[in-house]
Amino acid sequence: MDNSGTPAYMAPEVCVRDLRNKGYGTSVDVWAAGVVLYIMIYGHLPFKPPVEGKEGQKMQKEKDHFIKDIEKMNFICKDGPSEQCIKLIKQILVTDVDKRLRVG
Repeated sequence: MDNSGTPAYMAPEVCVRDLRNKGYGTSVDVWAAGVVLYIMIYGHLPFKPPVEGKEGQKMQKEKDHFIKDIEKMNFICKDGPSEQCIKLIKQILVTDVDKRLRVG
């Protein structure tokens, strides 16, 4: 499986290419839906993705920073939306697939 798609919407398990994982289920789609929901509410991405076009160490440094932000859940849910909405986003943008909100 390749990493086709927009990096900013990719689930962490896809970004880090977890070699233990034999494939990806609906959890990656739930993650992407969470990113879209976050954008719809706040008007920007929850995590700063790597900038395309950089080469070598600069690109790797940006990718590493992106993954660390995701792993640390380094995004902000500001006041504005309801507590239920914020809770939903925090249940979706969870790096542990087993703890992430599921479909169905």
